[in-house]
Parts: sequence; C-alpha cells; structure tokens
Amino acid sequence: MANNSEAIVEDISMPRVYELGYNLLPTVPEADVLAEVKKIKDKITELKGIEIDGEEPLLIDLAYDMIKIIDNKRIRFSQAYFGWIKFDLSPEMMTELKKWLDENSNILRHLLIITVRENTRAPKKYLGRKKEVSKRDDAADMVSELHDPKRVAEETEKKKDEPAQIDENKVDEKIDELVGEE
Repeated sequence: MANNSEAIVEDISMPRVYELGYNLLPTVPEADVLAEVKKIKDKITELKGIEIDGEEPLLIDLAYDMIKIIDNKRIRFSQAYFGWIKFDLSPEMMTELKKWLDENSNILRHLLIITVRENTRAPKKYLGRKKEVSKRDDAADMVSELHDPKRVAEETEKKKDEPAQIDENKVDEKIDELVGEE
C-alpha cells in the first residue's frame, strides 16, 4: 500500500458559514431581550464575523425542563427565549466565540453548527383567519377537504357496502376489441 504524504490541508483563515441557535433565560426582562441579542451580534462582529440572517427570539415552552447552575444553585427552566443567527466567521475565532457564549450568564443553552449560505428555511405560514377569502384560498380549502383522512376513510367504507355497477355492453365491446372479432 502506497504511503501518500500529501494531505488535504484546510485553510482555517477562510470564513465559514455558521448558525447559532440559542435559548436565553426567561428571567431576562422582555424589554432587555433585544439588548442581549445585540450583545451576541456585537461579539460576532468584534471577532470579524458578518451576520447573514437570523430571527429575533420568542418566548417558547421547552420540550423538556433545562437546568442551569446560577449562584451555585440548580435552577429548572421550562421556558426560554429562542432565536438564531446565521453568520460568516473564521474557524480560528470559533473557540473564542464558544467560550464567550458558555460564560454568558443569560444564555441557557446554545448550539453552533456549520451550515450553508443559502436560505434553507421554509416560509412562514399565516395561521390566523383572513377577513377576505380569495378564490385561490377556496380552492386550497377544497383540496384539503378532499385529502382529509377521516373523510377518505368514511367514503371508502361506503364504497365497500355499495355493489359495483357494471355496464354489460361496455364489457362486451371491450372483449370483442381484445379478441379482434366484430
């Protein structure tokens, strides 16, 4: 087996695209949440990072309780402000950013991932009721009704009970066509 002395060397000075998902403590006053986000963005900028996209945090119910040690006490949280930021940053600066995030007392938890520059999120859907309903919305409602699993199951049951309607003339015509007789 040949020993290949050539190695693929990655340039750590070239910026990569990262995404930071974070949960801020729910004890942060609502008026101060955007100031906390600004601190995170300022730290990324200080490290010569460039913000690409993001979403301001919203207070959410967590899927499970998270624990953070504050003043030597384990405190449980069932809610947090969740937000995210996508940014360019040199890989050599990631250690410093991660250390800063770990030491930030207002961050309950965070996740840093390498990602792509392109927008990969699905567009938001409006969940409220519209005052005016367009023809397109009516059509969408009709399609969703057609694909309603409960309705489809009910119609399938009805069809099982109904005897099949057979047109004997069409059957005879088809047989003659297949056999080749006239």
